[in-house]
Amino acid sequence: MTFTRFFFRLWRLCVMAWIWSLPANAVGTWKPVTRSAPGPVSLMLLLSDGTVMAADSDTNSGWYRLTPDIHGNYVNGTWSRLASMHDTRHYYSSCVLKDGRVLVAGGEFGSGVAKSEIYNPLSNTWTQIVVPKSLLDPAKDSPEVGEKQGFYDSPCKILPNGNVIVAPVGASITGGSMIYNILSGSWTSGPKFFRVGYPDQGEASWVKLPDDSILTIDPASIHSERYIPAQNRWVNDATVPVPIYDTVGVEIGAAVLLPDGRAMFFGATGLPSSTRPRAPPPLVPGRLARTFPMDWWRPMRPLRCCPTARSFAPSVRHSSRMRWMWCSIRGRRRSTSSIP
Repeated sequence: MTFTRFFFRLWRLCVMAWIWSLPANAVGTWKPVTRSAPGPVSLMLLLSDGTVMAADSDTNSGWYRLTPDIHGNYVNGTWSRLASMHDTRHYYSSCVLKDGRVLVAGGEFGSGVAKSEIYNPLSNTWTQIVVPKSLLDPAKDSPEVGEKQGFYDSPCKILPNGNVIVAPVGASITGGSMIYNILSGSWTSGPKFFRVGYPDQGEASWVKLPDDSILTIDPASIHSERYIPAQNRWVNDATVPVPIYDTVGVEIGAAVLLPDGRAMFFGATGLPSSTRPRAPPPLVPGRLARTFPMDWWRPMRPLRCCPTARSFAPSVRHSSRMRWMWCSIRGRRRSTSSIP
């Protein structure tokens, strides 16, 4: 081993040791952006060019873009308006494709319940993607939700080949999924879920694991299943040790992939659970993680896992301040911060 390589490894170990020595309950600081967005925002997507695409809040079709300054600083960035979608949407599938375009589908509310479209950031244009009525017919009832067929607030994930798998909440068949093919630009039928029946994957949170399989906890249950891309099928997986979904709206909290390869699900009951993947299938049975007071956690909250293995999520709103929560996975401790 050369001296240069030895020194580099020693430096890397020192940096890692310093990161892990940071206090597990440390709280970050907030800085308000210099310029406010043209309007209230909800969904935010980081595009491949480093700009941030932000959707107008509520049931709307408008979008904004935050462009960082010449130093890559978002605090001093500038906002601009983007082209509007063809349909209004609120709570819907969205993902940044491998080629940099943005796919959106459905909407629990709005005119795009059973429709999809793609945004091209280079031309600032939206293109509608036809959804075959043989897959989703908004004029017909869905056997799943007691409503008309549609995507609604469907979960989605990008597959290794760049295609997108989506689970329509109001599918045309019980347990049905759909796949968007990026090469043909069209929708096709996807594999059925291992467990079918109401509410299928309605309100579910999906996590893509390091082997590209997709893990989900089946709604209103303590059972999990996984999508195996190479086999194009959903398979049974481990039992969840605690109830994750609430009993009122059958909703769940957020879910993330941790740096060590485990998946962590936050329940709408205040009970989170984590599991460590191994060669599929199945997963190692999950275990109960730290329990959170119910006034700290609610369903349908976004969550992000930071490089330091701390999870970062908005908790509940207190008057004019938004309360945020840090959860240290290593120490399983929690602390909060508020946006000024």
